[in-house]
Amino acid sequence: IILDLSGNQACQRQEYRLYTIFHLKKLKVLDGLGVESGEQAAANDTYSGRLTEEFIVEKLGHKFFEHVSELDLSSQRIRDTANCISGEFFSNLRVLNLDNNMISDLSGLRGLTALAVLRLNHNRVEHLGPEKFDPNATPVGLQTLSSLEVLQLGFNEIHGLSACRNLPLFGLKVLFLQGNDISKIDGLENLTQVRELVLDKNKIRLVDFGSLLPLINLRELRIEENGLKSLSNLVPLPRLQALHLGANRVADIADLDKIAPLPCVLDLTLANNPVARKQLYRATAIQKLPTLRILDNKEISAEERERVDVLFAMDNRNTPTYVSGAQPVASMSANHGPAGGGAKVPIKMSSVTFDQLGGGVQGGHPHHAANQQTMMVGSGASFMCIGLSKNADQQQQHDWHPFHNSTGDFFLPAGKMSGRPRANSSSTGSASDGEHVEGAGWAHVAHDRRASPHKFPTDKRGVAGANRPRSGDKPRSGPAVATVGGSSAAAVASAALEARTMASGMPGQSHARARKLGYLLGSVPPASSTPRGRHASPLNGGAR
Repeated sequence: IILDLSGNQACQRQEYRLYTIFHLKKLKVLDGLGVESGEQAAANDTYSGRLTEEFIVEKLGHKFFEHVSELDLSSQRIRDTANCISGEFFSNLRVLNLDNNMISDLSGLRGLTALAVLRLNHNRVEHLGPEKFDPNATPVGLQTLSSLEVLQLGFNEIHGLSACRNLPLFGLKVLFLQGNDISKIDGLENLTQVRELVLDKNKIRLVDFGSLLPLINLRELRIEENGLKSLSNLVPLPRLQALHLGANRVADIADLDKIAPLPCVLDLTLANNPVARKQLYRATAIQKLPTLRILDNKEISAEERERVDVLFAMDNRNTPTYVSGAQPVASMSANHGPAGGGAKVPIKMSSVTFDQLGGGVQGGHPHHAANQQTMMVGSGASFMCIGLSKNADQQQQHDWHPFHNSTGDFFLPAGKMSGRPRANSSSTGSASDGEHVEGAGWAHVAHDRRASPHKFPTDKRGVAGANRPRSGDKPRSGPAVATVGGSSAAAVASAALEARTMASGMPGQSHARARKLGYLLGSVPPASSTPRGRHASPLNGGAR
């Protein structure tokens, strides 16, 4: 409470009284004079948070500072280093940690020519150095740290980077500036050796043209949570491998084209951007950046990249090709695919048209266009639509066209359900498992016509049900009947026999209907020469 040091040499120093009052918190009287409240406030403002040599000695346990290579003074509420950390004392200091303090001025750090790592996160630093270069001024602070390789200044109060151009940080490799108030990237001309640059949680809305041009050795760039609206001016960065731009405002998927020229990007983060919610965002990013291995912290597998390649290959083939001039351009064979390679062209089912299914042009028979492409030529340009790639022989046998075939032909392909050969074809009907059956029961009756799908009741035709075959009956003799998908060739023969019986044994409208049915089946000659309203019948012997 009471201290009297009068008459000692220490009392002659100017800071003696305030220094003593600051360190003796309960002191009431010093050298016969009472301690006033104003003196206590002045002592706190002057010495609170000020680093002293005695504190460092207490921290290290010795005073041989020249042998210290690493010094940790984090979370010590230091406001001023007071020239206690300088090259004069710490000539071999390599690592200095001053995180979580209250340091606002870096001028106390000087002459540390061996310092390689400096951590100043969570302090109150506002300026990195002088804004303008003065050749007559004495270098202080970061201007004297010529060997610095790692500089961490995250979560301070830095407003700009223009002072960096006056700092001789030619060997700097890592620069952390997250959590500041930086709104513009500039002043990086001397930072050509930087490998990692962190600018997260700042106020950067746009990267200016050429601002990143000096960073020719940059490997990792982080600009997350900045409100960045565009991916412009992020090139050229020839050695960039990791680009983290999450939690920004990038909304246009076309911005992916702006970073596509980056040749070495392996890791890309665009999560929590509006563009990441767009359809096909991930597939587009993978397709635009062929070297990419990780997207939004998710690894890209070889199978996923193959699916993306197939997706965009299909999209390119189904995109209409417009060629200037009136002459159509044929770049693909309908039979052999691209460049005659014989590969089938994958297409979207939503893009399939009847013309593509038929393999020909509208208005002509599909058999005549088996080896042609479907071409639609407009005024001044030609539109090429590539149909299904098929073998010419198979296409001639199995093509279906809405203008030349019935709907039954589409759902029940000819030559399979009826067990008969198609017109102009030497092959016979076969079972669904591919076996060839010859002489199949009544199948010869409907040799060249499509069987009628109608089934008639047995009690309204005037013929005893037991004396005639019905649709689906098996033949009483002969070899086995070919069946496909649960249908039988016996159905065809049954309908044909029913038509003949009706035509020979029933008068009136039933006779006319039977003759029509027989004509459809090829069993009864068409009555094309009979006058309108008169029907020839073998039962009544003439016209009625």
